[in-house]
Amino acid sequence: MWVSWMNINEKIDLLMRLTKTTNSSMARFTAMDPSHLSRLRRGERSVAPGAPYLGRMAIYFARHCREEYQIRTLSELVKISPERMDAPELLADAIENWLYQEEQHGGLAVEKFLDGISQRPATLPPDLADGGEMVREEECWCYTDKDSCRLLYGNQGKREAVLCFLERILSSASPTEVLLFSDEDMDWMTEDRRFMMEWAGLMMKIGLAGHQITMIHTINRNLDEMLTAIGQWMPLYMTGAIKPYYFPKKRDGILKRTLFIATGIGAVTSSSVIRPQPEQMILYLTDEQGVRSVREEFNQYFSLCRPLMKIFTEKDYQAHLDVLTEFEGEEANSLIRTASLSAVTMPEGVLKSVLGRMGAQNSKTIEKKLAERQRRFLANLEKKYSTEIIRLAKPEEVLSGRAPVPFSNLFGLGDIYYTREEYQRHLQYVIQLMEQTDQYQVCLSEGDENGFKPFLIYAKEDLGAMVIRSGKPFAAFALNEGNMTAAFWDYLRNKRAECRMNRQEVLEYLKEFEKRIGENE
Repeated sequence: MWVSWMNINEKIDLLMRLTKTTNSSMARFTAMDPSHLSRLRRGERSVAPGAPYLGRMAIYFARHCREEYQIRTLSELVKISPERMDAPELLADAIENWLYQEEQHGGLAVEKFLDGISQRPATLPPDLADGGEMVREEECWCYTDKDSCRLLYGNQGKREAVLCFLERILSSASPTEVLLFSDEDMDWMTEDRRFMMEWAGLMMKIGLAGHQITMIHTINRNLDEMLTAIGQWMPLYMTGAIKPYYFPKKRDGILKRTLFIATGIGAVTSSSVIRPQPEQMILYLTDEQGVRSVREEFNQYFSLCRPLMKIFTEKDYQAHLDVLTEFEGEEANSLIRTASLSAVTMPEGVLKSVLGRMGAQNSKTIEKKLAERQRRFLANLEKKYSTEIIRLAKPEEVLSGRAPVPFSNLFGLGDIYYTREEYQRHLQYVIQLMEQTDQYQVCLSEGDENGFKPFLIYAKEDLGAMVIRSGKPFAAFALNEGNMTAAFWDYLRNKRAECRMNRQEVLEYLKEFEKRIGENE
């Protein structure tokens, strides 16, 4: 369950919906006013620390989780084994502790996601580049077709089937489409570290060998696990080899399925109810009709899915800028974190000057698109707020012409730097915006510049997020799945809270900085 960032009001509301509890029933049990409870669930009233009714609520929820789906969901939420849920006192304590837990906001998971982006895209491993191939210690039946349908059993059987499936893909004469979906428990993978290393190595080779991977992610897994896993695979994501999707509606999680298909090569499939049994049956298929049938099952599910995120690489500059411009036009509160001044606050004259020095063949097109972004940004400020978390260049960087322009990497033009005058004029415009509208706010990021991750992270509340890698090679990610959007929004909200200066102090600091670099003309 992706609920690690929920506040206490949302947790109460979730448990009341899970147990099908009405406001009047809970109010009677806890001696609360029903209208107060209703406002509490909506977040219109805060929960006082040590509120006595929380313990009573925990007891109520512990007593009213009797159905299998309720027990399973509650077990995942409060991190208690299903076996211990038969003890009402233990369960009530676990629920109360969970309600009191501080919001995690998925911050650690977001950091790991960003760490993945900071790596370079994956490259072809030497053994595959030199024409080598993995050698299995045991005799492998992967390449024999005498059994077009082979049955295997248990976790070891699934590992064996999956390794053979991946090796057959690598042995194919030409790239193919690889389709992956599984919402089954991952014990079969995680309990064997050696297998995990083999799996990771083979998947990396498959992506880099030109095979296109379509993956349907399971969003009811823990958010931290999901973002961490994506972060670990990020070097391969940045090659454009993986297209991630998700099913947008809730599922009961009772009947689970695994579908791994390589068109024209083979398939691995299995099913389980809640959890796989020790002797779970796994089908390994190489029969053409069987593979085609499993692929059709995957396609039916895929037709109900949405992109989990759009990934833009160097060849997708224009498409990325189109999506970013469209994102800019969506009306919503926004938070932006960048390692420099941002492109959306760059004055028209500075933009023309910078593009003129870039020497880009399509500078007019670039100028037009950036100007449209700025227009939409300003229009959004008329109704919604926007906060930028920025890091100012050092005065000596500005004076020596070594302060980087924020968007030069978007167009493959290498590193471009402000002149002192350009930086000063940009800063003057930021000050002007702050003085003209309370809807625009600047927070100054503090601390060591080495701790400031080289990304532009742009989130709009309840709408989506953009993550853009600074420097080369270019990579950008557009996210709009609700839980991931919430994780990035809360991550930026926490970063904003770390800024120590209030609005007036920031404004005075910017004016002093602008004056300082101007005195050295």
